[in-house]
Amino acid sequence: MIAFLRASAALLPLLLAATPYHAHATDEMRPPTAVVVFGDSQAQGLAGGLQRAARRVPGWKVENRTKPGTAISQAGNYDWPAAIAAYKPDGRVTTAVLMFGGNDRLPIREASGGVIPFRSQAWHDEYRARVIAILRSLSADKLRIIWVADPICRDETYSVDMAYLNGVYRDVLAGSGATYLDIWTAIADPSGKFAAYGPGLDGTMQRLRLDDGIHFTPGGYDILAAKVMQAVTNAPLPNPAGAAN
Repeated sequence: MIAFLRASAALLPLLLAATPYHAHATDEMRPPTAVVVFGDSQAQGLAGGLQRAARRVPGWKVENRTKPGTAISQAGNYDWPAAIAAYKPDGRVTTAVLMFGGNDRLPIREASGGVIPFRSQAWHDEYRARVIAILRSLSADKLRIIWVADPICRDETYSVDMAYLNGVYRDVLAGSGATYLDIWTAIADPSGKFAAYGPGLDGTMQRLRLDDGIHFTPGGYDILAAKVMQAVTNAPLPNPAGAAN
């Protein structure tokens, strides 16, 4: 454990270098930026990290539109494509940040009563179509899009399912003009495996993942927020035509 902590601490300068809200970084920021966050409980934690970070960066605002316990695959519970299509950003919002997956590995229930098994071809096709619908709505609103992928988790089976969903997101986003943000090993041990502890943004060794092995602590979400803010500063202009994959 001591060796791991020392190795993690050695990586801290690289982490801080990617953090857009440390001293002197704001001079390089774009004009005032407002982001809206959509997604499940992981996205809710990320939104909290972004809100904390925004307080340290003049001009940044974060609108939290997350809904814990929801999923793109479970439209009967909450219809995300419809909700995002109905969302109308005010003039300040420039970027949409999305994070889904934690609750998506369930069968899709059709309006007719049929059930589509998770990871079947029919499930893949329907889920992909819903992701495309979300991208089209946000692109029509001329928003930059940052799709935050799912992280490695403690449970191997759960991680395999998250990797599968990441593959769907990555495939749909390719060539769309949206940004796919890979955080698989954003918090991991030196070999790229799950780690619950590591250096926080302030350099102190701390717990970064919760007991469920899925969610992050506030310190963990702060690290993810730093990566998202960097991605926002680098995000390309929206490309409505490219969203119709």
